Amino acid sequence: MEASSMSCHQHDRDVEHCWNAVVADVFEPVCARLADVLGEADGPPVTADALTRLYSQLYDLCCVHNGVRHCSAMYRRLELSLQTCTSTIISVFEECGRDQLLQAFNVATSLYRGLVRAIAVVMRYVDQHHGGPDRRTDSKSICWQMYLENVYDVIEPTLTDLLCETLQSCRQDSLESEVTRHLQMAIHSIFEIDPTRRRYKAFESKVFQRMVRCYQRRARQIAELPLHDSIRAMHDLFVAEKAVFASTLQNSLLSTFEEFFRDTVSSPNRTRYFGDHMSSEVADLVSSVHSSSLSMLYEVYGKDPSSRGEFADFIQETIVKKGRDAQAMWKNSRQRLPERKRPDGSHTFDAVDMALIESYISLFNEAALLSHRVFLSDPFFISAIRKGLICLFSDALPHMSNVSQSPQNHHLTSTEILANYANVWLHKRHPLLSNQFRTHQEVESVLSVLGDLFAMSPDHDLFMTVYSKQLAERLLTSSSVSLPLETSIIDKFKLRAGARYTSRLDGMVMDINKSMALSASFKSSLSHQTAAPNMNAGGVPIHVKLLTRGFWVPAMVAIPDVSNLVLPSVLRNAAVEFAGFYSRVHERRVLYWKHQYGDCRVAMKCCHPAVDLTVSTLQACVLVLFNKRPFLSLPDICQELRIEEELGHRILHSLVIGRFKVLRAHVDKPFISASDTFTPNYNLETSYTRVRLPSPYLLRESQLHPQQDNTVAVQAAIVRILKRAKSIQHDDLVDEVVALLQRFRVTHKAVASRIQYLVENEFIERDGKDPDMYHFIP
Repeated sequence: MEASSMSCHQHDRDVEHCWNAVVADVFEPVCARLADVLGEADGPPVTADALTRLYSQLYDLCCVHNGVRHCSAMYRRLELSLQTCTSTIISVFEECGRDQLLQAFNVATSLYRGLVRAIAVVMRYVDQHHGGPDRRTDSKSICWQMYLENVYDVIEPTLTDLLCETLQSCRQDSLESEVTRHLQMAIHSIFEIDPTRRRYKAFESKVFQRMVRCYQRRARQIAELPLHDSIRAMHDLFVAEKAVFASTLQNSLLSTFEEFFRDTVSSPNRTRYFGDHMSSEVADLVSSVHSSSLSMLYEVYGKDPSSRGEFADFIQETIVKKGRDAQAMWKNSRQRLPERKRPDGSHTFDAVDMALIESYISLFNEAALLSHRVFLSDPFFISAIRKGLICLFSDALPHMSNVSQSPQNHHLTSTEILANYANVWLHKRHPLLSNQFRTHQEVESVLSVLGDLFAMSPDHDLFMTVYSKQLAERLLTSSSVSLPLETSIIDKFKLRAGARYTSRLDGMVMDINKSMALSASFKSSLSHQTAAPNMNAGGVPIHVKLLTRGFWVPAMVAIPDVSNLVLPSVLRNAAVEFAGFYSRVHERRVLYWKHQYGDCRVAMKCCHPAVDLTVSTLQACVLVLFNKRPFLSLPDICQELRIEEELGHRILHSLVIGRFKVLRAHVDKPFISASDTFTPNYNLETSYTRVRLPSPYLLRESQLHPQQDNTVAVQAAIVRILKRAKSIQHDDLVDEVVALLQRFRVTHKAVASRIQYLVENEFIERDGKDPDMYHFIP
């Protein structure tokens, strides 16, 4: 027993000796090295994981050799290490300069985090081997917690000052990545030091109060900057906070920042900010779509009920302003061009109008980008953008003085021009795009945007009126790009406006499809006949377009009826043959011929080389008459075809006067009279083998009677009379102008329109009290 007891005591002395050796040779040098590293910010770091492993190995050694007996010694060693670490960290933060503070803080918090982990290992070991309440263990835990809180008290204000002052010094540039990384590590270090989050609320409160004061100063500084710089500064602060702070603290700080910034630019300042200061710059943001800057504005203003409506109204006004700027450019370009009108007084679409619609399309694409990228499909702002676009299509275009005599142009809207733009892309031979190759995908993409713009138009009836006339012209002249594209755009209109707006358009396309099938059946029936004398005699193949009255009559150009027209035999035989075929297929339907809407291909073989002419049916009837008689006059032609003289005048004008003079008058002059005699132009010179002649129904009165287009003479007479009289009443002025201009016929309406033109261009002026009194402006 004594030997055994002596052996145990010897074993304990060996363990104690071994433990003291380990502590002296390993633990104390490590603690000394820890103090040196904490004092030298640039020294080689001792990682927290290495320190934790060291303490764990020491405790494992204690456990293997009945380490409970040596807990008191370990406690003393740990207390000494904790005191050394605490004092070293405090001295580092007190003596280190601001430029080295981040690096020193990074090293200190990393090592201290390892020390705290080691303490946690010891506490867990003691709890496992000393279950139940142990006053000694509790006192040691309280001691360790006290040391931990001492270090925490040092780290907390330093970290608070560091975060606040660093963010406060951030001006227009974002935080450097290295600074952001150190701050983020510091925040995580604080969270790990205080896993119970008992002291975290106090830290959050202090940081919150400091950042509130910081944001108050920053908000006042940002409000004085130009808009783009202020938005960039706000955005950089937002990015810095998002990279540094945890979600809980970040949300509270962001809400406070937004609140103080709104207060800074609220009430009387907000009107200035949204009015004079922001108008041009936000318009630039909208045009260039700075998504980050506008997104920050949306975060600050768009989600606040007090400023949400005002911000949306401003976005709407900005879009309207950009659209009206495009309209003003359209007006300036239009006034520099000569006046162009159709015979019915409607607007003639040209490159200036095309540029206006393309600016609308560009604005619509920007608005769509704003809606999805900036406003995140917020219905409130999408509605505001939509209202702005609708306003552009509902307002009349700017008034133009050089078209004042056309009443239709006073009420010209973007809706009418939009319908003409669709005609450009769907017309096979439109002069604006005749030289450009258009793929099916390009036309489809343009038509898709047109469908969206059509939805913005408040006047769908006006659009359909203009579009149906153009569709009828394309289908009747076989100048449509393709019927599938026509059906596609009609489906887009139907989706946005309803079937009742597109029923006529659907019927027109359906008639053309049925006509193609009917013509194929007619051709097949002729091929199965043993003899077709009517067709063989003339040898004229025909393609009939079968039109339903309810679909086509409202959309057709107003052309005088030629129901009494006597067709030449070569055309009459083909028409009779088709009428017989149609009566056999549809017994109870009545067929009416509308020759004024048809067209023909005529081979002109009297000139060299021969030319294929594409003309209207009435023009073809006139040309066929010259196969029998080489010379014809206007009365002869009207008598042969049984048409009115005015219509015959138009037909001959299109054949005699123009780019391609198919007929030639015996007297060369710019107009046609009843005494003229006409003959085929055997010397027709052209480099084309196929020529399309203009329709006689599209000729203007000024082209038919050029001597009657004397607007300049009317204006000169008005100015001459006012210059002599100085002041005159409206009725007296009109009567004197009509009496003065005896060489040609002038109407009172034409004189009144020229008076209005001179008033708008400030050649004469109205009296301020009596609008019927005019005064001359010297």
